[in-house]
Amino acid sequence: MSVSTRIKELNKRLSQKLAVRGVEASETETTTSLINKIDNLPTGQSDINFSGLTDWRYFSYYNNRNTLVAKLKYSDTSKGTNFSNMFYGCSGLTTIPQLDTSKGTNFSRMFYGCSKLTAIPQLDTSKGTNFSNMFYGCSGLTTIPQLDTSKGTYFGYMFYGCSGLTTIPQLDTSNDTDFSYMFYGCSGLTTIPQLDTSKGAYFSNMFSGCSKLTAIPQLDTSNGTNFSGMFNGCNALTNLTIKGSINVSGMDLKSAAKLSKASI
Repeated sequence: MSVSTRIKELNKRLSQKLAVRGVEASETETTTSLINKIDNLPTGQSDINFSGLTDWRYFSYYNNRNTLVAKLKYSDTSKGTNFSNMFYGCSGLTTIPQLDTSKGTNFSRMFYGCSKLTAIPQLDTSKGTNFSNMFYGCSGLTTIPQLDTSKGTYFGYMFYGCSGLTTIPQLDTSNDTDFSYMFYGCSGLTTIPQLDTSKGAYFSNMFSGCSKLTAIPQLDTSNGTNFSGMFNGCNALTNLTIKGSINVSGMDLKSAAKLSKASI
């Protein structure tokens, strides 16, 4: 479904909610106009119920409806299955309300480009399979809550550019095949938990730019085929253990670090 179609769908819902409250509104109006009418409703009448939505893609796309984000109730998202791109490009967002994401399967690009967020609430991601680009460009994030990623199969670019993170919680990556750019540009990371990479095939630029990492727990690259730029710029890295055959030259280890405790 295109972004324009999603916006039309949202405008229709907003106009219907306003009509129920006796306010003249049309789905052909701009989203901004409809939101202003909602904000002008008397206290206690401005709550908008989106409980019927299952597809939350592009809900606030590029800050277009950030004023609605604060109005979201936990139950509004209880039927949601697709949360991809929900807050895509919302560089003005500073907080996210608690959301019911218990039915969600797709979380890709959910917070893409939300550079002013410093934290996000706890999310139920137990049914999630796609986490690629989830926090791409979230440079202001300093913490990540514990996420259930046990069904996850895509983690590429997940924390790309999250330069404010110093550590991340334990993640279940046992079903993932693509770790490309997962921590690219995470220049603030000082520690990484043990990650199950046994099914991984693609590792290109996985830790590129992680300049403060001194150690990485054992990585299983037995099924790996692409390691280009994997440790580029990891100049503090001194402790690394790798299980499985690997093309060392493709990992750029010589330009990445002088490893004093390496087992490859």
